[in-house]
Amino acid sequence: MVASRYHQHVPRPEIVGARSGPPWSAGDARELSAAVLRSLSSRLEPHALVPDGATSAVLVPLICRPSGVVVVLTRRAATLVREPGTVAFPGGRREPGEHPLDTALREAEEEIGLGRDDVEILGALPAVERRRDGERVAVYVGLVEGAATLAPNAEEVDVVLEAPLVRLYEEGVAWEESWGGPGDERPVRFFASGQFLGNDLVWGLSAAILWELLLRFDPPR
Repeated sequence: MVASRYHQHVPRPEIVGARSGPPWSAGDARELSAAVLRSLSSRLEPHALVPDGATSAVLVPLICRPSGVVVVLTRRAATLVREPGTVAFPGGRREPGEHPLDTALREAEEEIGLGRDDVEILGALPAVERRRDGERVAVYVGLVEGAATLAPNAEEVDVVLEAPLVRLYEEGVAWEESWGGPGDERPVRFFASGQFLGNDLVWGLSAAILWELLLRFDPPR
């Protein structure tokens, strides 16, 4: 992988193991309509649960477009102090006393103009931890039907990305690397596609969330 190909810089450590593919099999014989996603939502965790120690929350928006279901991500504004230019799901820090789900919905409305009343919460994914600062992030999956018009907030978002859900399963789109030496190894996931992600690379926390989503929504064929 040529680092200069992407908008994002990946600070790889000195020790990086071999690249490996995802556990799902590539193929296009999949149906991931709104009805199918609802049936698969039993594989998600109840969205009413509050993960212990959750300091932040994100929403994974799944929007039903005429061409199929898309996963919505953002490229964070280059002017932001924290993680400029990275690909992320809408989300942010919890306010005092706020349920993490309310955090995720509030941030999605602020960042991309997605009204909370337009989102059907299917459930939650396991909370994820940001290794470098110990931040614990609650993750909620929301389905949006109808003609959703997104309006990115230029102060927070440079670009809204819509990745076709079924195409994320295609061969070569996702991979995993092992970072660190013996006793400190950890998997780091990546997603890239010139066709529908352009020069944006999804990696780190956002890729870990997307990877878990695809595992849960990998339908039988």
